[in-house]
Amino acid sequence: MAIGRKTVATLVVFAAIVTYYAMIPVPPNLSSSDNNVLRLSAFIMDTTALLRSLPTKAHIHWFNFHTWLGTGPTFTDPSIKYRDMRTDGGVRIRLYEPIKHKSRRAGLLYFHGGGFVYGNTRSHHGLTHHLAARLDAVVVSVDYRLAWQRPFPASLNDCTKATVWFLQHAKDFNVDPRRIAVAGDSAGGNLAAAVAARLTFNSEYASLPKLKFQGLIYPGLQFLDLKTPSFQQNSNHSSLVLTKEFVGYCISNYLTGTTELSEAMIVNNHTSPQAKKSIAKLISHDLVPAKFKSYDYTPPGSQDFGDTELFDKYSKVLLNPEASPLLREDLHGLPPAYIVTCQHDPIRDDGIMYARRLEEAGVDVTWKHYENGVHGMFSLFGGPTSLETGRQSVKVFIEYAKKELVSAAPTSML
Repeated sequence: MAIGRKTVATLVVFAAIVTYYAMIPVPPNLSSSDNNVLRLSAFIMDTTALLRSLPTKAHIHWFNFHTWLGTGPTFTDPSIKYRDMRTDGGVRIRLYEPIKHKSRRAGLLYFHGGGFVYGNTRSHHGLTHHLAARLDAVVVSVDYRLAWQRPFPASLNDCTKATVWFLQHAKDFNVDPRRIAVAGDSAGGNLAAAVAARLTFNSEYASLPKLKFQGLIYPGLQFLDLKTPSFQQNSNHSSLVLTKEFVGYCISNYLTGTTELSEAMIVNNHTSPQAKKSIAKLISHDLVPAKFKSYDYTPPGSQDFGDTELFDKYSKVLLNPEASPLLREDLHGLPPAYIVTCQHDPIRDDGIMYARRLEEAGVDVTWKHYENGVHGMFSLFGGPTSLETGRQSVKVFIEYAKKELVSAAPTSML
């Protein structure tokens, strides 16, 4: 049977697409299977960008599907039960509980990633289910409001409310309130750091039990300097999930509810010369070790530029340390931090800078850097699109969390 012209044309287009993505550059020293996952991720990100032009939420569902696929959507463990519910304050959560009775368990609040625009408790279900099972702990996955629903500080407020609620009601779930931590990946890492800071420095939370640690998985911790060494090295590669256009789109939506900052942000034109000087010590490239600046990096030149009018319009949120935890000058007293960074990640240096500044402030820091790691690996650990570094990073995090939350259980309850 003869093949029709439309069929031939479709096959040609399909072959062209496959060839294009097969030729996309990927980081060196990765396995062939990991390279294929990254090329698929490039396709996902490109199609997500195309779908954003449609007057629908198709781009959100498409992106979330990819994350869901990577976290191991078929993962189940009969020892864990879960349910969707709301806290007293109305925040939606997915609560995971071990079925087997135990005197007191540890607890973990998890804030999903997705650039404050994407993700939900369902997209990260495989990951949070896995954490609950391997830690034998109660895990609260927070379905915080996203930027397109309500911009900053709605996400942070939701995560704070959920954390406070869990600390106050821990015993209702057979959890020791002294063994509760917060963690999150990417945007969720930002929220975990900001929640930890709120509970540490705001007097209204002084009576609450202290968080055991803050787990910051390749967190984005500042939105003023998008010319860090890691951003210069990694933001132009579509196979690395985060591109500068994607970052600009997500952060502008998160901070303003619009895309007004998007284009200016990716060239550092969204701040004023004075603002750049005022935050120079807090977000200094000098905090990044020399080995991370040995290639594809140009040190900052003159900072005498910026759209002052645009900055003045959004200065309150841009300079707010609750949006950008790296802007907080005094970090003394924060909970111990577990920080993950990836070599091939535009926001790698945010985590490195924060680790350095926390250590200088006397905070206990465990820093895990993955030379072959890419942004998003933590949620690509269990499904058909998983990465070796994803599986490794989740395993190592669980080992740390077990030591801090489970093995160090107090001998008595207050």
